[in-house]
Amino acid sequence: MNKALICAALLLGGFSPFGMNPSNADDKPRGEDAVTARRNLVEQSMKVDPAKANKFWPLYDKYQKELDHFRKARLELLSSMGENYDNMSESDASLILEQRLKIERGRMELLERTIKEMSLILSKRELARFLQIELKIKAFIDAGIEEEIPILQ
Repeated sequence: MNKALICAALLLGGFSPFGMNPSNADDKPRGEDAVTARRNLVEQSMKVDPAKANKFWPLYDKYQKELDHFRKARLELLSSMGENYDNMSESDASLILEQRLKIERGRMELLERTIKEMSLILSKRELARFLQIELKIKAFIDAGIEEEIPILQ
């Protein structure tokens, strides 16, 4: 799973938020490839029983669709941060801090709600596996994105 996870993370997170135009973030071919890669990775790792799959995948797709809101918000925030990097005021930094924390809180609340919904379908072990897979994907993607962002001076 590690090789597949790394490949998916590179595909899903392989962009630099600095200098990237948020209006291009909805590029359909790349976006569809990323969605497909992530879904394939989860499918390979979860191995959901066919009887549960009819209920699991719609919840997973709903989760991913709702997660897009947070992905876009983060991209817009990072792009804005990049535009103001050299002359960022204390006020700008404060706003970025608040918004980043709000985005992360929202993502985790969404994940928690999704796991509660999935608990009606999946066993505790399957839920733990799903959480582990989602957090690993997020960690790899976040590491790739954060590596591109220079530390504020």
